[in-house]
Amino acid sequence: MSNIKIFSVTIDHFRGFRDPQTFTLDSGSDFVLLSGFNGFGKTSFYDAIEWGFTGELFRYKDPNEDKKRPFITYQPFEQPAKVTIEFGDEKAKYTLFREIKKYDGNSDYGANKTTLTISGPGIKDLKNKKAIDFLNDIMIKDEWKGRVDFQKNFSLFHLLTQDKLKHFVQGLKSPERYKELSTLIGTDDFSKYKDKIKKVRDHADGKKANLVTKIEGSNNEINILNNLIEVKKDFNIGKEDRLDEFISKLLSEFNSICLKYDIDPIIFDYDDLLDSINKFKEDILMVKANINSKIKNNNKKEENFEALKVEEKNYYSNLQKVKKLVV
Repeated sequence: MSNIKIFSVTIDHFRGFRDPQTFTLDSGSDFVLLSGFNGFGKTSFYDAIEWGFTGELFRYKDPNEDKKRPFITYQPFEQPAKVTIEFGDEKAKYTLFREIKKYDGNSDYGANKTTLTISGPGIKDLKNKKAIDFLNDIMIKDEWKGRVDFQKNFSLFHLLTQDKLKHFVQGLKSPERYKELSTLIGTDDFSKYKDKIKKVRDHADGKKANLVTKIEGSNNEINILNNLIEVKKDFNIGKEDRLDEFISKLLSEFNSICLKYDIDPIIFDYDDLLDSINKFKEDILMVKANINSKIKNNNKKEENFEALKVEEKNYYSNLQKVKKLVV
């Protein structure tokens, strides 16, 4: 629904009202002025609206001696307090009715002490939980549904009574006023985003540290492998310049000794050795390729992390602009 208005309020045995009193507000004006001498029920009128929609009163949110005894119902008791509110828009009009469940002489304060009923076009006497769900459905915009509770946030928007205005101006410190204003205009979610970004950043920092450690370890492995790969088979051992010549000389000398002492000579195929070395080299190259692939992935993750840090700076910049607007 859009442009919801209150058309009438009927107060019966509520607070300072003994006899049923109906206030008609459907004259078409968006501004209603309620005037009267002290003690004529102006505050009780606002209390009736708040109590009707929420079952509670902001003025009695903190511990209060009055809450230990009946104070919602008109005293001396004759019948339970009742409030009826007609509200809606140009398309549909609904009736909200809240009543004290049972009067037993003890405290009559709190939503659990009442029965809530809402009726209107397309609905049939929604009670208590279903009535509350209906209020959340029609009073809250789609993008806020499931995140905001209408009854819990009612007092933030219902700043009509003297007590609420005084509490807001004098009773709250600057950070508290800022918090309530942020909730009022919807910027309180920025603080939630801040917490989320901090968690993401902490997580990213942890992953980055792990990646740096892995990269350093990978670089060490790469250096070792590169050293192995770059080793040439041509080298100097004694008077020989090649490995195969050196091995052939050793085998020749060894076999000469074997013949002298009637021992079977060693038959050695140098080509088999070269095949083993080449296969080992191929395995090393494959390991190197895998490591290079991991390094590329790590570099991509590091780029994503740097992009996240840029978004974080943009968030803090926007947050400062919003703070200046709110203050």
